[in-house]
Parts: sequence; structure tokens; C-alpha cells
Amino acid sequence: APSRDYLKGRQFVFRHWVDAEILSPVLVTELKRQGITKLGLVYSEHPAQSDFAAYFKPYAESQGLSFVMTTSVL
Repeated sequence: APSRDYLKGRQFVFRHWVDAEILSPVLVTELKRQGITKLGLVYSEHPAQSDFAAYFKPYAESQGLSFVMTTSVL
């Protein structure tokens, strides 16, 4: 967990490491609940992030969401 100094004044802080297969349906459900159908996807070239993006984008598209841009950053 982050240090106590980092937590000061924040309503909540969390860290997670969840498989894309578990996280993607949760994210898509919430995006659709909020009426969001167009997304931009920016992810780091860390293996965990690029693996997530490789799964999430096709999954989200299969659920009716679209991407206006997709890019990775170092």
C-alpha cells in the first residue's frame, strides 16, 4: 500500500492487479451504465498494461463500445 503521507487528504486510494478477463466486463458495464460509448485508450508499454489493452479493446468493441484513438506510451 502507499505510504501514510501519500494517503493524507485523499478520500480513497487503491492499488490493484486484476486480470483483464475479470476487469474488462466490470469496466464495460460501468461505462455503459454511465452512457459512455466512445473511448480513448492510452496505456503504458509495461507488459501488464499492453496485455490488458490487447484484451480490453476487442472485448469492449464486441460489447458495442468504440475507440476514437488508441496509443501506447513508454
